[in-house]
Amino acid sequence: KHPLISKTPLTVNYAGWRIHPTDPVELDTYPTGDKVTLPDGLLVKAADAPAVYVISDGNRLSITSGEVFESMGFKWESIVSVDEATLLLHPLGDVIEAPAIDAISEASL
Repeated sequence: KHPLISKTPLTVNYAGWRIHPTDPVELDTYPTGDKVTLPDGLLVKAADAPAVYVISDGNRLSITSGEVFESMGFKWESIVSVDEATLLLHPLGDVIEAPAIDAISEASL
């Protein structure tokens, strides 16, 4: 058994699965594991904030701009709004910035 902070990890990780009510006495026989988190590759944002993250290795990586987001092939409609408690289950990781582009100087032409 694993605790759920909100319904979001349940619907994202186990879409289409049915919940089977279980007697609390039976549940007590199982060890409690880690809280259920979001899967790697998921695009998320807090419901009331503009920042968008991608989940990677359990961390949330900040995407710095819409241009970077689109250059990575992400789709805006793929972003899942989550509650802040679920978002905070994932430590803040690296920032995803635009790939460095080597400038070609006029002298090299």
